[in-house]
Amino acid sequence: DHSTLQASKNHIPTAIGILSGIKPRKIPIKEIQKQVQIVRDRGFAGVSFFFYESLWNLAEEPVKERQAAFKTMFPTTAQRPNLTNGWIAKE
Repeated sequence: DHSTLQASKNHIPTAIGILSGIKPRKIPIKEIQKQVQIVRDRGFAGVSFFFYESLWNLAEEPVKERQAAFKTMFPTTAQRPNLTNGWIAKE
């Protein structure tokens, strides 16, 4: 239900899972890029990819091409919460 998802993102950081491939269905990198952009456009906190193996090994494109696409989508390192200093990422 989309209203539940929208409500949750207003209260907690909400990330969206993106299927990056599963045997025998390979997901083209262009489709993954499109889905990442949709998540960003809708203001969600981030994305998570399922399944790790399909990011590189179950794809039509060569590994180097997919890696380059991910570097373009995620050019900087994400700040992560520090459990020692609290949940908020410090700059």
